[in-house]
Amino acid sequence: MTIIFKEILDIMKDIPDIELKQKQLEWENILDEKCIVLMSYLWALKKGSYEEVLIECLNKDTTNVLSSFVDINRTDSQIRAFAYYYRFNSLISDLVIEYGEESKVINKLVSYYIFDNKMKELKWCGTSYYYNVKLRSEQVNLFRATSNIREDNKKFERIRKCIPLNIQTLMEIFEDVSISQDERTKLFKILNKGMVAESTLFHTIVALAVGQVNGSGTSLPSYSKSLGVALYKYAHGKCSLVMKRDVHTNIVEIDGKQSTFYGMTNIKTRDLNGVNFNIDFSNVRDENMMYLNKWLLDLFEEEKNICSHGTPILDRHVVNTFPISSDEIVELSEIEFIFLLRVYRNIVNTSEPVLTLDQIFINIKKDIVTQISGMHKAMKEAEMSQEGDSTKEWNDALEGLDKVLDQINQLSTEEINDIKNKMTFLDLINWEEEKNYFDKFMEPKEDAKFFYKTEKRSKEQLTWMIIKYTLLRVQEDTLNIEDGGVK
Repeated sequence: MTIIFKEILDIMKDIPDIELKQKQLEWENILDEKCIVLMSYLWALKKGSYEEVLIECLNKDTTNVLSSFVDINRTDSQIRAFAYYYRFNSLISDLVIEYGEESKVINKLVSYYIFDNKMKELKWCGTSYYYNVKLRSEQVNLFRATSNIREDNKKFERIRKCIPLNIQTLMEIFEDVSISQDERTKLFKILNKGMVAESTLFHTIVALAVGQVNGSGTSLPSYSKSLGVALYKYAHGKCSLVMKRDVHTNIVEIDGKQSTFYGMTNIKTRDLNGVNFNIDFSNVRDENMMYLNKWLLDLFEEEKNICSHGTPILDRHVVNTFPISSDEIVELSEIEFIFLLRVYRNIVNTSEPVLTLDQIFINIKKDIVTQISGMHKAMKEAEMSQEGDSTKEWNDALEGLDKVLDQINQLSTEEINDIKNKMTFLDLINWEEEKNYFDKFMEPKEDAKFFYKTEKRSKEQLTWMIIKYTLLRVQEDTLNIEDGGVK
């Protein structure tokens, strides 16, 4: 096939037009011969000239690639060529801006979007295009809070044991999942779509990951690109904090060999033995769930929204099945976790430059005690219409806050310094990006009534909900501290 396009390109180069020759020189640095031939063909066709050369090219093209885009015999061939040329040229220009001199990446993406696009993340529109989602591989930090590392590393094994997927094995995957029958039926339908002969390994991966994002508990480990989200949603006191540093999103590893999703869209096998993957569900157009569902609807040819339960965009949700190694784990006690919450908040809530740990820890103990004591007082004074179990839960939370305050007040300077030394991993975080993520995540949670109304049904103890809300919120009583402490 390469020989054919090389021969066609030699014919195209005989077109005596300086503008085309300049474009061909530009394309040679970033596109393969197949793409250059198509762009040259579209350019000449939209010009309405060089018919003899074009016919010669078409006769040489035994693959029918050129005519599959625009049949030269159509009455609207010039208009169609114009639309194709400018939409593809727009994509090429944008990728050059995005990737600069990374010509191999540009080459691969342009070829994929024009001739394949089976993941359907990109939609063509007139003379341009748009993305509903982007499944590009990016280097990020990933965070997870868990109470059982060993169990986390076993999670994907449960899925693997259910391969090949069928109705019976799907029932096993969802056996212990507390979701409605309607939601379960929908997820079965999605996963069934990933098992038909026309589907690829990519479809199966997305189907399994959607189950996890939707809150179905398909035993795939969830991560966030935001430390704050991981702390707020998934850490409940004593925990293991996992930080995977500078990992690549949207990749699949098969028998130890890694590839982006763009390199595997034709792999038909759905045997997940020897497979690990990582898929980011937060890189969505306008950060709008509607566009995430539009992509999923296109991919699985569904009519109803598929992702209806979770909030993957604001959660910066990444489903990641790669095992957790010991050097990625920070073990936190309940008190260390509380200090981390406040340190995190004080960093994301200050303007540049980012505060150092030494600056934050000057009066961190007093800061935490002041904020928790203030919330404790407000709770005791609040007139809440609680009855039965709710009253007990409220009183238990107040007792829990009392115990936490006692423990913090008893900490020595040396113990606080040990806690500070455990926080050095925070230096590895991109705080500008982290602040952006967390601000958007917390925006609807700033109102205490909203927080309690929406979060109280969680299995998490109310004590920890209140501690996290109190220490992470932005709007609060200012703590005035002398000697350069946090304000």
